[in-house]
Amino acid sequence: MSFKMQPARFPHGGYPEGTDLAPGSDQTYPSGCPVTWDVSSQELDVHGGGATVTNIRGISLDGVVAGTADNPSGLVCLANAAHPNIFVAKLTNNSGTVQTADTANLNVQYGMVVVGSGATQWWAVDESDVTHKVLEIIDIDTDRNVVFFQFLNSAVQTAGAF
Repeated sequence: MSFKMQPARFPHGGYPEGTDLAPGSDQTYPSGCPVTWDVSSQELDVHGGGATVTNIRGISLDGVVAGTADNPSGLVCLANAAHPNIFVAKLTNNSGTVQTADTANLNVQYGMVVVGSGATQWWAVDESDVTHKVLEIIDIDTDRNVVFFQFLNSAVQTAGAF
């Protein structure tokens, strides 16, 4: 697996703003995946990605195997997608090939791409997707070749009982 999408900077130091929610009973995914809260089943599911540009609840900090979180509580810890959390990921093209992050990427809005499936999938910023925008690059680290981003307000899930 490649570099995991994860929280990088957050308010007050220490820990990202987040919560714990029940995993989806039919879901299998590793930590580092964008997740959404299914308001009808009351479960946390991996985000659809691609053309789905809304309802991102956060980034999973725990993996899930067949509805059981890799966490003693049985819940999935997640870092909220909402501001002020800032996340870090690799920059790729649609095929998952890692691209070189540079200043041309700053302040640009992109979509996300999932590479692989199930427990081995990993998510990245998709430099080739400027149609299905869910995030904006706010900083880069050329030494580690990663980008720092915030989710667009329009992509963040705010409705439903969490």
